[in-house]
Amino acid sequence: MNDTLQHPEIDEETESLYQGEIKKFVNKGGFQKLLQDVPGGPIALDLNTYLPTLTDLGKLDCKTEWAVERLIVKQAINTLTSPGGLFKTTVSMQIGTCVEDGRPFAGQKTQKMPVWYIDFENPLSLVCDKARINGPSEMGVWHLSNPFPPPRLDTEEDWKLYKALMPGLLIFDTLRSAQLLDENSSKDMALIMNRLKELREFGHTILLIHHAPKANERTYKGSTAISDLSDHCLVLERVRRVGSEETVDDADDNDFPLRLGVRGKTRFEPFAIFLRFDPCRGLCLASDPNDELLLNLQDLLEDRGLNQSEFFKQAKDNLEMRRGKFLWLLRKGEGRFWTKSKSSWRNQTVYRSVVPNQNQLPNPQLFKNTELSSCSGSKRITETTASCSVVPSCFPPLRGEPLETMDNQLEAIGEGGLFLKGEEENLPWITDEELGEAVKKEEFDEGE
Repeated sequence: MNDTLQHPEIDEETESLYQGEIKKFVNKGGFQKLLQDVPGGPIALDLNTYLPTLTDLGKLDCKTEWAVERLIVKQAINTLTSPGGLFKTTVSMQIGTCVEDGRPFAGQKTQKMPVWYIDFENPLSLVCDKARINGPSEMGVWHLSNPFPPPRLDTEEDWKLYKALMPGLLIFDTLRSAQLLDENSSKDMALIMNRLKELREFGHTILLIHHAPKANERTYKGSTAISDLSDHCLVLERVRRVGSEETVDDADDNDFPLRLGVRGKTRFEPFAIFLRFDPCRGLCLASDPNDELLLNLQDLLEDRGLNQSEFFKQAKDNLEMRRGKFLWLLRKGEGRFWTKSKSSWRNQTVYRSVVPNQNQLPNPQLFKNTELSSCSGSKRITETTASCSVVPSCFPPLRGEPLETMDNQLEAIGEGGLFLKGEEENLPWITDEELGEAVKKEEFDEGE
C-alpha cells in the first residue's frame, strides 16, 4: 500500500483523502467490521440489491432546490468570496434573515427554513449594529461571546454538534476563523470540506464565507481543494456598471455597483445580480440605466403593433435615437418589454408591448416627476432617490448564458446578423459592415 501511495501519479488530494478519512475507516476495521455487524453475517449483505440503478434514481422525487432562487443552492456547499471589507458579512446576514423569514432577497425568492449564523470573526458590537439594520428576525446567531461558543470545524468530535441543529441554512463566518488548520494544505482543507459534506448530507445548506487574496480578488485564498470540493462558488466584487464584468480597483468606492454571482466553479446554473450599498437598509438592487430607454421605447408601442421600420421611425422622431442603438435595445428588450411575431401581411415582423409585471420592470414610482433630457436617445430622467432599492433589472441571462455587455452584443449583431438585412421594406438596410463602421466612427455611444 505504501508503494502505491508513493507512485508519482497519485496526486496530493488523493493521498490526503487516504491518510484522512479512509485510513481512519480502515483502522476501525473497515469493510470487514462493517460486514460483521450485518445481521445474519457477511453473506446476508448483497450489494447488488443495495445499490440503486440509474433508472431507480431517475424515478426519485428529487430535484435541485434553492434557498435563495438561483443564488444559494439548498442542501449544497455554497462559498462566498470577496476581499476584506466588501460587505461579505452584510450580504450573508441579509441573506440569512430573508431565508429565515421567507422574504425575497434582492428580488430573488427564498425558501423559508431555519438559519444559524455561526460567527467566529466579528466583534459582538458589530453584529448588534447589523442586527439593527436588518430589523427583527428569528435567525439564530452562534457567536464566540456565547457562554457555549461554536465548535471549530477541525475539532475531533465537537464539530458534530452542528448535527444537533434543526436542518437549515448554516452560515460560517469565516472559513479561516472556523478552523486552525493550514488553509494552503490540500489535506487539511479536504478534511474540513468533507465534514461540511457530511453536514450537507445530514440535511443542512452551507454558506461558507471566505477571503480573497489581494493579488486576485476573483479567486480565493488557500488550497484548490476548497473550490474543488464546493458545489457552488459565488464572488462579491465591484464592477464598472450594472451588467458589466469589468472590475474596479477601488473596492471602497460606493459609486460602483457590486456584482454577486457565480465565478468559477458551479455544479448548477451560473447567475448574477447587481447591488448597491445603502447605509440605512443594507444591500439593495442596483438599477440598469438602459431600463429607462427601454421603457421609453415601450411607451411608443402603446396598445398597437409596429413593424420594425415604423418602430425605428418613432424612436428616431420622438427619442432622437440612432439606428445602432435602436437595434441593440430592440434585442435587449425582447421578451421583457415587447414581443415580436410575424404578421399575415407580407410576413412582416410586428412588435407589441408586453403587459408589465412586478418581476420584469423597474418600479414605476421611480420614474414619476420626470423632465425632458437634452441627451440623444432619452426623454426621461429619473429623480434621485435616497433608497437604492429597486426591482431586478433582469439583465442577468437565463440558462447560464454569459453576461453580455453592450459592446459584446454589438459584436454579436455584426458577426451573426441577428437583424436581417432588408427585413422591413421601409427600414434602411443595415449590413454587418455598416454596423461595424458606425461603431468605429462612434456614431453609437453607449453612454447616451
